[in-house]
Amino acid sequence: MKDYIRNFFVGLPFGIIFGFFTWLSRDLGSGIVGGVIVSIVLGVLGTIFFHIQKVKFKKNGLQNTGGQRIIMDGPCNHFIGKDSVGGWMYLTEREVIFVSHNNNRLIHSLSISLDKITNVRFSFVLGFVPNGLSITTQTGQVEKFVLYSRKIWARKIGEVVLAQKTGFRKEHIC
Repeated sequence: MKDYIRNFFVGLPFGIIFGFFTWLSRDLGSGIVGGVIVSIVLGVLGTIFFHIQKVKFKKNGLQNTGGQRIIMDGPCNHFIGKDSVGGWMYLTEREVIFVSHNNNRLIHSLSISLDKITNVRFSFVLGFVPNGLSITTQTGQVEKFVLYSRKIWARKIGEVVLAQKTGFRKEHIC
């Protein structure tokens, strides 16, 4: 439910911008009404899109991960150069897997083997938005993602990498 509420507010910045320019070109009342309408419409559309993608990716999870047990999954954007590609990320016992949705210009998937990960760190999108996660591999390749709950993702990836390297699992604790 929290994700749906968060997605609903996606329209808010666009509504504010629309309202501001409507105010400049017409009047304050039109700007406020127009901004609220744009915020609501984009919020509803964003929430519907998120729900459709969530249902699709949850349904196809085992197919997208090659039958691996899914530890965590969620909506995600993957950066290819300066392009941000929307899709879904899965954490399994062996890999971090990104699968783009079909509404992108760049449709692709990416698998990062956990035994190749050397660093997981937080990053900033556009230099100031604190919602990025960077994964560095042994070859020095850095993959950048934008996702909700990046702290939880970083912790879970770290736990699974540690468990893989040491054979230690949290469920072994009494």
